[in-house]
Amino acid sequence: NLRKELISTIPGIIVSKPESAIYLVIDFKNITDENFDVKNFIEYCATSGECLIEGKTYTLLLAPMTGFYSDYNNGKSQARIAIVESEEKLKKAPKILLKLIKEYLKLSKFN
Repeated sequence: NLRKELISTIPGIIVSKPESAIYLVIDFKNITDENFDVKNFIEYCATSGECLIEGKTYTLLLAPMTGFYSDYNNGKSQARIAIVESEEKLKKAPKILLKLIKEYLKLSKFN
């Protein structure tokens, strides 16, 4: 369900279809440009990226996929999201990610 919601909430995002993993791989390459570096986005989420949903502040903690490839550029637009929260919280993840990536892309245009 999380995979389906991510795809329907964030048009263009690529999400893996795991068969036995506890995480999904999210690829932002279709919604960002060639200068996008997932590590910078993850740092933004961890340090200052937050959004208000249903009166509460949320962020997402993601892990970069860059270390999974011998060539750093192959994972530059990919992150892992672990499926380790309650179903209630996981239902919020697509909306949170959408708000975070939109805000990050808007802010990064000026850096």
